[in-house]
Amino acid sequence: MPGLYTHTAILDGAVLSASVYNGDHQNHINNREPSKVDDLSGTITEFGQERDPGELGSEILAISMAEEIKSLRFAIAEMKIVAWYPTAFTRTQPLNCLVFDTGGGGWPNAATTHVHGYWRVPGSYASGNLTFQLFRRANGTGTAVMNADVYRFRNGSASSLIQTFNANYTDSAPGFGDITHEVLYSVTSSNFQVGDVLLFDISRLGSHVDDTFTGTVFFDGTSIAFVSIAGRP
Repeated sequence: MPGLYTHTAILDGAVLSASVYNGDHQNHINNREPSKVDDLSGTITEFGQERDPGELGSEILAISMAEEIKSLRFAIAEMKIVAWYPTAFTRTQPLNCLVFDTGGGGWPNAATTHVHGYWRVPGSYASGNLTFQLFRRANGTGTAVMNADVYRFRNGSASSLIQTFNANYTDSAPGFGDITHEVLYSVTSSNFQVGDVLLFDISRLGSHVDDTFTGTVFFDGTSIAFVSIAGRP
């Protein structure tokens, strides 16, 4: 990597005077600053290069400034979870304080039952819609009539139902009760902001005339995926 400055060109046969000699060396001294040192980003590939400096007791010493820079990039990447330079990535977090209407871990037949959990929009949220991921399973046939409601709680504001999703569960393959099914719902970004608490309430209307599923729909888990600012918890 050359320096980002020039020096006096001496032609063959020229007399090297003290002023030229000293001036050129002073030029190097004057330009010995970060803005006059070439980069380690000549290409996208080079821009992304990192170097593992090892661990305590197994250090891998750098032998050049380039390796020092790559080592620092590696450390930044570990703190940000992604490569050293991206500012955002998709993060997944579980819901908190899951509450069941029944002790069965799911939604039984012939009754209106709920499973709900809370999630606070963290300071690391960057932008875009949330993806609500719901995992369920059941052993039987027919359709369980279900809804997924999202409520918002904000300091100084009344609680608000911001979105409702049709969450009906249909399983036409009896005997496969251990097969988990995932369904995704998108929560619109204009409905929430950092600091809001969101309540996700998944209910089954088991006594509904259209609920033809006679078994229990079991809850296997849920999470929230969102675009996060890298490096923030």
